[in-house]
Amino acid sequence: MRKILYLFTMLAIASCKKNDVEIQLDLAKIEKQQAPFGTSIVNTKLHKVLNNGQLIQEYFYDDWYLSGWKTYVTFDKPTLAGTGTFKRENKMLTSFGIDIADEIIPEFQYVSEKMEKRNVLTFETPKTDSTRNVYEEYFVSPRTYSRKFLFNEEGYIIEEDASKATEYGYITRYIRNRQNNVSDSWQRYTSAIDEATAVQYKYDNHPNPFFKMGVDRHGELSIHMLSPNNITREAFIDSEGRAHIYTYSYEYLTNWYPKRVIISKTVNGSESKPYQLDFIYL
Repeated sequence: MRKILYLFTMLAIASCKKNDVEIQLDLAKIEKQQAPFGTSIVNTKLHKVLNNGQLIQEYFYDDWYLSGWKTYVTFDKPTLAGTGTFKRENKMLTSFGIDIADEIIPEFQYVSEKMEKRNVLTFETPKTDSTRNVYEEYFVSPRTYSRKFLFNEEGYIIEEDASKATEYGYITRYIRNRQNNVSDSWQRYTSAIDEATAVQYKYDNHPNPFFKMGVDRHGELSIHMLSPNNITREAFIDSEGRAHIYTYSYEYLTNWYPKRVIISKTVNGSESKPYQLDFIYL
């Protein structure tokens, strides 16, 4: 833990030194930043994700940009449970809103047709080519985040600072390898500044469909959309000293995008039942 905190402190010092320097706004660099911040289009359109054969997610596009998604709960038949909507100006994402079903009762397989706003992310106009501010407001469980993303020279995210949240504030830092995949991450919550969670990742060398979409398979901004290749292993130790290891075994299409992945999890050597995701493209 001391080693983790030492590395975390060194990263913080390096970050502060960089932020002390005024950086000119470079539109060419901003356009090349990774999704959802830049203006790059997807290379192939992922349309559906199935969990053990049941539909859980659908994605929709305006030209070659992700414009929205629908998420489903896996009862006897897939039932719509939420939607995500993206708004852009001059190809640059300005907002991203999520609506969810007003009520879900699993024991009765009931999902309300009424939707309510869960949260909205508003992307501020960039002021430099190294940072972007995102304001996030939650409505179901009211809270707000002022999130700042820091980019390296190649336009990849290396830090996410949400320490100014009304609750559950955090800071996450990412270390990238030569392929620009996140090899290590460190996160600490502002409510527990003396503790940090370190996670290590391994990857294949094939394209990650979520990388240029800008969201993961649940429609969220998460580790699974940050790297250009697919995660094959992630490992971390929780606050109680238990080792968590996730492994991802892929089958690929002829263009090397994933066709299927089997996900397994072990906690202190005890493995839970694996599950399978299938990817369907347009």
